Amino acid sequence: MIEPEGGPWGEAKDWVYCRPNTWAIGFLQRVEAPCRRCDDTALNALELICGGADGISVERIQSYGGLWGAWSDPTLCFGEKNFLQGAQFRIEPRQGSGDDTSANDSRFTCTNGNVIQASNGAPWGDWRLAASCPQWSAICGFRLKFEPSQGGGDDTAMNGAKFMCCSLQ
Repeated sequence: MIEPEGGPWGEAKDWVYCRPNTWAIGFLQRVEAPCRRCDDTALNALELICGGADGISVERIQSYGGLWGAWSDPTLCFGEKNFLQGAQFRIEPRQGSGDDTSANDSRFTCTNGNVIQASNGAPWGDWRLAASCPQWSAICGFRLKFEPSQGGGDDTAMNGAKFMCCSLQ
């Protein structure tokens, strides 16, 4: 199991897994676009696309769908035997009395070394410490860390995720 550096708020959602003999080959992310004078939340959810060694998608899995924003187009590791192996988040630090967003964007490293990123990430924060599965393994499941709606308070939505690694052998 791996956990890229994330934000401080939220609770763990349910684990979800790719079917046996499939691994994550891509992802979508749900992001609320900057809304200026409102409560920004930025990154709200991830959806992993699972596929086999042939690189063909067989299903999508979600730990939690989030509350705000629009989904990106699918972003994929192209080719046979090319899976998501590492993950990294752009995290905005605590803003004190300002508007917190926590997780703003995600990017993943494929087993062939390519880094993939959706086009709808929010702009705040810095890329934090990445995490990668051991060699000869790839991401096969995950669970989100999500702060529930704060009503009239400051919402941050997604704060991070843990990923399960499964052997490719």
